Amino acid sequence: MLINPATGKALDVNGGHCNAETNVHLWHVNYSDAQIFHYHYDTKAIVNVKCDMAIDIHAGSCDDDANIQIYPKHGHSNQGFVFMSDKSIISCKCHEKVIDVDGGASEDGTNILSYTWHGGDNQIWEISYV
Repeated sequence: MLINPATGKALDVNGGHCNAETNVHLWHVNYSDAQIFHYHYDTKAIVNVKCDMAIDIHAGSCDDDANIQIYPKHGHSNQGFVFMSDKSIISCKCHEKVIDVDGGASEDGTNILSYTWHGGDNQIWEISYV
């Protein structure tokens, strides 16, 4: 699981739906398969175990506020992410962009975006093994 320590909430596939382009959002920790991901070292993809789909930057956009969704694995760089020592998760395609909690909000359902790294608490993720 990937947990934002500022909120105590996890990355979650919206509604546990396994459709391409389903949003990834913030949700209270419930240990469902919608919150469990594994890392593919060869492609650097973060894959949801329930859906067997990768976290993906919508349309490969490198703009701030690009939506983070799940999408069938295809190995392109918009599905590649690297875990950094500062606990951010940086995009392989958009090198200055990280996985970000929209506006630093903490409510269930808050959208997850790709955004320029600024080191804020909303861009920090901890790995919790389940």
